[in-house]
Amino acid sequence: MTRFVWEPTLATGQPEIDEQHRGIFALADELAEAIDSGHATEEIVADCVWRLTDYVIQHFADEEQLMEDARFPERAVHRSLHEHLTAETLRIAARFFNGEDLQPATLAPFLAGWLRDHILTEDLRLAEHLASRSRSE
Repeated sequence: MTRFVWEPTLATGQPEIDEQHRGIFALADELAEAIDSGHATEEIVADCVWRLTDYVIQHFADEEQLMEDARFPERAVHRSLHEHLTAETLRIAARFFNGEDLQPATLAPFLAGWLRDHILTEDLRLAEHLASRSRSE
């Protein structure tokens, strides 16, 4: 079974961002477990898909507000990445709600890849910018 486990190496040092990232990992893991178990009802999987999708969208909105408030110079690029990731998340959710089975083999690489890659590159740059602003205030 594919597991989504938060690792300390993914910490940005920004408590609000890190808490939300841990939440995304927890929801992704719950979804993968529901799919992999073979015992979960369609309603349970649907609930997991909805909660994960909603959480991802809210997280990106919160991050974008932080970027705006902090005048993060890379916010346009970061926002466009969020738009791409949101579209992909919604595409996967739509496929599920249109009757396609969610396969962990398809879902896992997408979630793991963008979670780790996005956090370790884009979100760390944002966190560094936020930290530098806090030090200069």
